[in-house]
Amino acid sequence: MRKRAAIALLCLSAAAGAAEPPQKPAAPARPPQTDLERLEQRESYEKVMGLLKEAEASLDAMTRTRKLQCLKALGSEAFCECLNEKLAVGLDFSGYIAVIIRTKDELKYNTLSKEDKGLVDSAINTRNACAR
Repeated sequence: MRKRAAIALLCLSAAAGAAEPPQKPAAPARPPQTDLERLEQRESYEKVMGLLKEAEASLDAMTRTRKLQCLKALGSEAFCECLNEKLAVGLDFSGYIAVIIRTKDELKYNTLSKEDKGLVDSAINTRNACAR
């Protein structure tokens, strides 16, 4: 009796397996990388990280210089800190002074490029925000 039950169970499972369509093996999302590809990716990553570190160091040096020039000229730690935080990156302290001591007409604002207008606007907005 046990033998018949086992055979019946095998027949049922075989029939159930035959009724389902065969499953395709899942295709890999991406072929495995070679050692050379991994090395090239690593070198690219390290190059980008190096460039980012250089840019950060350059930006830090520029902002330190800008703040020092501001402190020498104005002597206000609070104002110079505000100026350093809010002023556009592309504008140094002497550029800031050159903008704020002139009117937009004197600067020929309407003839400036979009980028230069942005620097002028940044200087004016920074002065207004920090001189409170």
